[in-house]
Amino acid sequence: YNCYENAHNFMCLFEDNVQRDGKDSTYTSYHFDFAKKIIDWRLYKNGIEIDSALVPMDKEYTDGVSFFYYIRNAAREANGIETTMSVPIVVDTVRSSVKLTINEKKDKCKVEAYKYPIEAYKMSGHINFTGFFGVTGDFTGWMSADSADVPLKATVSVILGSGVVSLKEAHRKGWIAPRAKD
Repeated sequence: YNCYENAHNFMCLFEDNVQRDGKDSTYTSYHFDFAKKIIDWRLYKNGIEIDSALVPMDKEYTDGVSFFYYIRNAAREANGIETTMSVPIVVDTVRSSVKLTINEKKDKCKVEAYKYPIEAYKMSGHINFTGFFGVTGDFTGWMSADSADVPLKATVSVILGSGVVSLKEAHRKGWIAPRAKD
Protein backbone atom coordinates (compact mmCIF):
# COMPACT_ATOMS: atom_id res chain seq x y z
CA TYR A 1 0.00 0.00 0.00
CA ASN A 2 1.15 3.51 -0.84
CA CYS A 3 -0.74 6.59 0.21
CA TYR A 4 -0.13 10.27 -0.43
CA GLU A 5 -2.08 12.72 1.70
CA ASN A 6 -2.69 16.40 2.12
CA ALA A 7 -0.39 17.35 5.03
CA HIS A 8 -2.92 19.87 6.38
CA ASN A 9 -6.14 17.85 6.59
CA PHE A 10 -4.82 14.27 6.10
CA MET A 11 -7.26 13.56 3.28
CA CYS A 12 -6.02 11.16 0.64
CA LEU A 13 -4.67 12.53 -2.66
CA PHE A 14 -3.54 9.23 -4.19
CA GLU A 15 -3.49 5.63 -3.00
CA ASP A 16 -2.43 2.44 -4.69
CA ASN A 17 -1.89 -1.12 -3.64
CA VAL A 18 -0.71 -4.42 -5.06
CA GLN A 19 -1.92 -7.82 -3.93
CA ARG A 20 -0.16 -10.97 -5.09
CA ASP A 21 -1.62 -14.47 -5.25
CA GLY A 22 0.92 -16.88 -6.67
CA LYS A 23 1.76 -15.63 -10.17
CA ASP A 24 -1.27 -13.32 -10.31
CA SER A 25 -1.26 -9.71 -9.13
CA THR A 26 -4.04 -7.21 -8.64
CA TYR A 27 -3.25 -3.49 -8.67
CA THR A 28 -5.75 -0.86 -7.50
CA SER A 29 -5.31 2.92 -7.71
CA TYR A 30 -7.31 5.87 -6.45
CA HIS A 31 -6.69 9.43 -7.68
CA PHE A 32 -8.60 11.97 -5.57
CA ASP A 33 -9.21 14.98 -7.80
CA PHE A 34 -10.63 17.61 -5.44
CA ALA A 35 -10.82 20.27 -8.17
CA LYS A 36 -13.07 18.06 -10.36
CA LYS A 37 -14.75 16.47 -7.33
CA ILE A 38 -14.16 12.90 -8.49
CA ILE A 39 -12.19 9.86 -7.45
CA ASP A 40 -10.66 8.06 -10.43
CA TRP A 41 -10.60 4.39 -9.35
CA ARG A 42 -8.89 1.72 -11.47
CA LEU A 43 -8.40 -2.02 -11.05
CA TYR A 44 -5.80 -4.05 -12.95
CA LYS A 45 -5.20 -7.80 -13.05
CA ASN A 46 -1.76 -8.89 -14.23
CA GLY A 47 -1.17 -5.46 -15.77
CA ILE A 48 -4.47 -5.32 -17.71
CA GLU A 49 -7.17 -2.85 -16.66
CA ILE A 50 -10.31 -4.85 -15.84
CA ASP A 51 -12.46 -2.20 -14.17
CA SER A 52 -12.62 1.55 -13.59
CA ALA A 53 -15.00 4.11 -12.18
CA LEU A 54 -15.29 7.84 -11.64
CA VAL A 55 -16.74 8.18 -8.15
CA PRO A 56 -18.35 11.57 -7.41
CA MET A 57 -17.01 13.39 -4.34
CA ASP A 58 -19.81 15.27 -2.60
CA LYS A 59 -17.41 15.93 0.33
CA GLU A 60 -13.76 15.39 1.18
CA TYR A 61 -13.12 11.66 1.61
CA THR A 62 -10.28 9.75 3.13
CA ASP A 63 -9.44 6.14 2.31
CA GLY A 64 -8.61 3.06 4.36
CA VAL A 65 -4.87 3.75 4.68
CA SER A 66 -4.99 7.51 5.28
CA PHE A 67 -7.82 7.05 7.80
CA PHE A 68 -5.26 6.02 10.44
CA TYR A 69 -3.29 9.23 9.93
CA TYR A 70 -6.51 11.23 9.91
CA ILE A 71 -7.62 9.92 13.32
CA ARG A 72 -4.14 10.43 14.81
CA ASN A 73 -4.27 14.06 13.69
CA ALA A 74 -7.85 14.44 14.96
CA ALA A 75 -6.79 13.09 18.37
CA ARG A 76 -3.85 15.50 18.45
CA GLU A 77 -6.08 18.47 17.58
CA ALA A 78 -8.70 17.43 20.18
CA ASN A 79 -5.96 17.68 22.83
CA GLY A 80 -7.41 15.03 25.15
CA ILE A 81 -11.01 16.25 24.90
CA GLU A 82 -13.66 13.65 24.02
CA THR A 83 -14.79 14.33 20.45
CA THR A 84 -17.36 12.54 18.27
CA MET A 85 -17.18 12.73 14.50
CA SER A 86 -18.28 11.08 11.29
CA VAL A 87 -15.36 10.59 8.89
CA PRO A 88 -16.23 10.26 5.17
CA ILE A 89 -14.32 7.32 3.69
CA VAL A 90 -14.17 5.52 0.36
CA VAL A 91 -13.24 1.85 -0.07
CA ASP A 92 -13.01 0.66 -3.67
CA THR A 93 -15.95 2.56 -5.19
CA VAL A 94 -18.13 2.62 -2.07
CA ARG A 95 -18.59 5.98 -0.33
CA SER A 96 -19.36 5.57 3.34
CA SER A 97 -18.34 6.82 6.78
CA VAL A 98 -16.85 5.81 10.08
CA LYS A 99 -18.59 7.09 13.19
CA LEU A 100 -15.89 7.68 15.77
CA THR A 101 -15.45 8.96 19.31
CA ILE A 102 -11.86 9.76 20.23
CA ASN A 103 -10.33 10.55 23.63
CA GLU A 104 -13.20 8.83 25.48
CA LYS A 105 -11.09 8.39 28.57
CA LYS A 106 -7.53 7.77 29.65
CA ASP A 107 -6.93 4.08 30.05
CA LYS A 108 -4.15 1.55 30.49
CA CYS A 109 -3.24 -0.43 27.38
CA LYS A 110 -1.06 -3.54 27.40
CA VAL A 111 0.71 -4.51 24.17
CA GLU A 112 3.44 -7.03 23.38
CA ALA A 113 5.89 -4.29 22.37
CA TYR A 114 6.23 -3.06 25.98
CA LYS A 115 6.59 -4.81 29.31
CA TYR A 116 4.53 -2.16 31.09
CA PRO A 117 1.00 -0.79 30.54
CA ILE A 118 0.94 2.32 28.35
CA GLU A 119 -1.10 5.41 29.12
CA ALA A 120 -3.59 5.61 26.27
CA TYR A 121 -6.79 7.25 25.14
CA LYS A 122 -9.64 4.89 24.38
CA MET A 123 -11.72 5.39 21.25
CA SER A 124 -14.68 3.56 19.79
CA GLY A 125 -16.81 3.67 16.73
CA HIS A 126 -18.73 1.96 13.99
CA ILE A 127 -17.54 1.16 10.47
CA ASN A 128 -20.48 1.47 8.05
CA PHE A 129 -18.99 -0.74 5.30
CA THR A 130 -16.94 -3.92 4.89
CA GLY A 131 -13.26 -3.09 4.55
CA PHE A 132 -9.97 -4.92 4.26
CA PHE A 133 -9.98 -8.42 5.78
CA GLY A 134 -13.75 -8.13 6.33
CA VAL A 135 -13.48 -5.42 9.00
CA THR A 136 -16.94 -3.98 9.66
CA GLY A 137 -19.23 -2.81 12.45
CA ASP A 138 -18.22 -1.80 15.96
CA PHE A 139 -14.62 -1.35 17.08
CA THR A 140 -12.64 -0.16 20.09
CA GLY A 141 -9.09 1.16 19.96
CA TRP A 142 -6.36 2.77 22.01
CA MET A 143 -3.76 5.40 21.04
CA SER A 144 -0.85 6.55 23.17
CA ALA A 145 -1.74 9.54 25.35
CA ASP A 146 1.21 11.65 24.24
CA SER A 147 2.04 13.91 21.30
CA ALA A 148 2.86 10.90 19.07
CA ASP A 149 -0.69 9.45 19.21
CA VAL A 150 0.65 6.00 18.31
CA PRO A 151 -2.07 3.43 17.49
CA LEU A 152 -1.55 0.68 20.07
CA LYS A 153 -4.40 -1.79 19.92
CA ALA A 154 -7.85 -2.35 18.44
CA THR A 155 -10.62 -4.88 18.72
CA VAL A 156 -12.61 -5.10 15.50
CA SER A 157 -15.56 -6.98 14.13
CA VAL A 158 -14.86 -9.10 11.06
CA ILE A 159 -17.08 -11.28 8.91
CA LEU A 160 -16.25 -14.43 10.92
CA GLY A 161 -16.36 -12.87 14.39
CA SER A 162 -13.87 -10.49 15.96
CA GLY A 163 -10.15 -9.88 16.05
CA VAL A 164 -7.48 -7.99 17.96
CA VAL A 165 -4.78 -5.92 16.29
CA SER A 166 -1.95 -5.03 18.66
CA LEU A 167 1.44 -3.33 18.49
CA LYS A 168 4.00 -6.11 18.49
CA GLU A 169 7.16 -4.02 17.98
CA ALA A 170 7.92 -0.30 18.01
CA HIS A 171 10.68 1.16 15.84
CA ARG A 172 9.97 4.87 16.15
CA LYS A 173 13.35 6.43 16.89
CA GLY A 174 13.38 8.36 20.16
CA TRP A 175 9.82 7.48 21.13
CA ILE A 176 9.30 6.22 24.65
CA ALA A 177 5.79 4.96 25.28
CA PRO A 178 4.15 6.83 28.18
CA ARG A 179 3.92 4.55 31.21
CA ALA A 180 0.41 4.31 32.67
CA LYS A 181 0.06 5.55 36.22
CA ASP A 182 -0.85 2.90 38.77
